Amino acid sequence: MLTSLLLSVLVPSAHAACPVSSSQLGADLDAAYAAYAAFDLPTFTTRATAAHDELACVSEVLSPATSARVHLIEGLRAWVAKDPTAMTSSFRGLIASDPSFALPLDIAPNGSRVRTVFTDAQAAGTGATKDLTVGPGVSLRVDGAAPGHKIPVERAAVVQVSGTAALKTWYLIGGDAPADLVAAVQGPPVQAPAVASVSRIPASGPAVPKPKSGHTSLALLLSGVGVGVASGVALGVAGGLYDGLPNQPTLDAANAAYGENHVFGYSGFGLGAVALGLGATAVIVGKW
Repeated sequence: MLTSLLLSVLVPSAHAACPVSSSQLGADLDAAYAAYAAFDLPTFTTRATAAHDELACVSEVLSPATSARVHLIEGLRAWVAKDPTAMTSSFRGLIASDPSFALPLDIAPNGSRVRTVFTDAQAAGTGATKDLTVGPGVSLRVDGAAPGHKIPVERAAVVQVSGTAALKTWYLIGGDAPADLVAAVQGPPVQAPAVASVSRIPASGPAVPKPKSGHTSLALLLSGVGVGVASGVALGVAGGLYDGLPNQPTLDAANAAYGENHVFGYSGFGLGAVALGLGATAVIVGKW
C-alpha cells in the first residue's frame, strides 16, 4: 500500500494530451516497472496502459533503448492480461531491440513463467520481415534503428514514420501492416510537373487560309474578260498578217507570214473558247 501511495505522488497521472515527449513516456515506463517489481498490479496496469496510449502521441524518434523498455512493459502487461501470445511477441521485440538485455530477477525470478517465456523468445529469434514501399522524403524506423524499408511480421515492433508529415508511431505485434501505416510510409502522391500549353500544328501541315467564295462568279467573269481581250489581240494580229500577205517581197516571206497567221489565228480562237467557258461558268455558279 505504501508503494502504491508513493507512486501516485511521485509519478504524474496518465498523459492524455498530445504531444508526448520521450521523457514523459519514460516516466510512465519507469513507474510501471517499479509497480510491477513491488507486486502492485493495479498501479502497474494503470501506468503500463498510459505508456501504451502515449506511444501514438510521441513527438520524438525513440532510441533502441527506449524501444526495448516499451517492449518489456508491453510483455509484462500481456502477462498480467493473460495473453501469452502477445507476451512472447513483445519479448521477441525486446530481444531484437537490445540483444544483450538480461531479464532482472526482481521481475522474473529463476523458474518463473515470465523467465520461461523470455527464454523461449530468445530461441525464436527476430523472425521474418516484410518490405514496404517507402515514398520520397519518408523515413521508416523500427525499434529506433536506422531508417529502412522492412517491418517484422513475427514479433512486436515500435514503428515510427516521419518526413513528409508529422511523426507517427505504431506498436505492432506482428502480422500485416495496418492500412494507415502503409499509407503513411508511401507518403503523398507525387504530383506530375505542370506542362505549359503548346499550340500544335495539325498533322496535315500548316493551316491554309480558305479562299473567299462570296464573289466567285465575278472573278470568273473578269478572268473571262481578260482571256477574251487576249483572244481579240491574237485574232487581230492574225488578221493583219493575212492582209499583208500580198505585200510580201518574196515567196518565202509570204509563206512565213502565212504560218504566223495560222498560229495567231488558232490561238485567238482557243482563247476565245476559254473566255466563253469562263463566262458560262460564272453564270452557272451565280455567286456575284
